[in-house]
Amino acid sequence: MSANEKPLAPDQRLLSIAERRQLHERFEAGQGALRQGRATEAAESLVVCVAEDPGNLLYVAHFLECLKHPIDAAGLGQRLTLMRQEWSFRKAVAGKEYAAVLRLAPPLLIHRPDDSFLLGQLALACSEFRFREAELAWLRWATACRPDDARLLEQAATSLARKGRFDESLEVWTRRQQWKPADSRVGEAIELLHTNVGEQPTDLASANCDQLHALRRATGERPADVAGYLALAEQLQQLGRLDEAEQVVQQAVAVSPGDPAANERLQQLRLDQIRRQLNLAECWAEFDLHPEVRELIDGLTTELHRCELELADHSSQRHPENRQLQWEAAQLLRRAGNFRETLRRIEAFPPDLADSPKALLLKAECLQGVRQFPSALEIYRSAEAAARDANDTPTADKANQRAAALAAALTASAPPDDSSRKFD
Repeated sequence: MSANEKPLAPDQRLLSIAERRQLHERFEAGQGALRQGRATEAAESLVVCVAEDPGNLLYVAHFLECLKHPIDAAGLGQRLTLMRQEWSFRKAVAGKEYAAVLRLAPPLLIHRPDDSFLLGQLALACSEFRFREAELAWLRWATACRPDDARLLEQAATSLARKGRFDESLEVWTRRQQWKPADSRVGEAIELLHTNVGEQPTDLASANCDQLHALRRATGERPADVAGYLALAEQLQQLGRLDEAEQVVQQAVAVSPGDPAANERLQQLRLDQIRRQLNLAECWAEFDLHPEVRELIDGLTTELHRCELELADHSSQRHPENRQLQWEAAQLLRRAGNFRETLRRIEAFPPDLADSPKALLLKAECLQGVRQFPSALEIYRSAEAAARDANDTPTADKANQRAAALAAALTASAPPDDSSRKFD
């Protein structure tokens, strides 16, 4: 590599099969040495794995396990080498050369496993390359080693929130506040998270305590009764204890895997979990403008749409007579871009629903989506007429706008002498 070339980032340099095999052999050798109590030898093997593949959580976790054991003191020659590596590391940090930080920091940690600066920079470098789980592993180790380091605690709390680990983040922010109680930003973060994550009010929990105990006792006495599990889950859900409610419904599904009510409730609980996470992420985005928060929101939104579609599809198939469920499933299929399946569902609607203004508009949008433009234009105009007759002005205006835009696009794309393509 020339002096002007920068090292490739870890996510840009793909390891070959041979390199991965060599790293795996080193990993196994390190594991074997650790089992035999040779922690220094294990660390020296595993540090190569971590430096070469820094996003591999398995390597990071086992390397951290080594650091819990006593390491032999460095000899004179090794200390000189470490001094040179320290200088290179500091230079990489100053230049924000994060790939070099990931390569240089792990060997230094062998003899300084609780160095807050090393650990903080290593976590920051992992964040730059989106090695999210590895980043959290370093930060958890760092805050365990240095529980009084306010800077590390804030870095860990912020990172956890950016990854949607809001419960953990609240806990770390609370620890952070102990060291600087007057910090307004810390107080703001705690208030935001506590409002959305915190436990239910004591009076609400107490009021339902007896009923909760009775339901738990009932499931213990009748472990094959699915209805008992669902009643307990509903009570927990009302208290906002969604994780516990989901565990209870999973027990119901285990008792009766084919029970449609239990499976539907499980889907609904997961949907509620995602909605709560998304709401929290959107609130957090006002506090933390980091791009990773936007990525979290986008990911949760995609997951929410997928789960909504799964639940609506399952419910509509379970209750084919329910017009509202059929309509919701068709709308969600359209949102997901599955135009052909949406058209198939619309064809199965009862005639009065299929000919309603909103259904006609939905059908036209899907026909346009599958590039059946003349048919789409015709249905747009039918939707507008039906909406005018029903005094549904918003739907009529939307159909009119879509028809005008489609007609203009078709006219503009048609050859000058092809009058059949000009729909006006």
